[in-house]
Amino acid sequence: MVTLPQSHPLEKHVTQAANRSVKSHQVPLHEVMHAFKVCPSDFESIKPCTRGPKDKHTFMVDIPSSKEEAKLEAVADRSEVLVFSDGSGHEGGIGMQQCSTGVGQRSNH
Repeated sequence: MVTLPQSHPLEKHVTQAANRSVKSHQVPLHEVMHAFKVCPSDFESIKPCTRGPKDKHTFMVDIPSSKEEAKLEAVADRSEVLVFSDGSGHEGGIGMQQCSTGVGQRSNH
């Protein structure tokens, strides 16, 4: 909750609960903030999403017609981040994916 942006209606209340020690009429928010010694200034605020569900994607989706073509495109692509998926659609999800963020850096999920 301490990562809420200043534009969020609860941000002021969370910050006050974390910064003030209240002896009477303490609400659960005060108890949680003080029990875990949460300091809002130690956290970075999250910027809210400014895109709607119908907005165009900022990424490109490419589905090659063959394995050979996929290999050639993967080698030639110089994008900062590449995400590969087997597209199995197991239970509405992805069976296997790989995210490559640079030379020698890979994350398999």
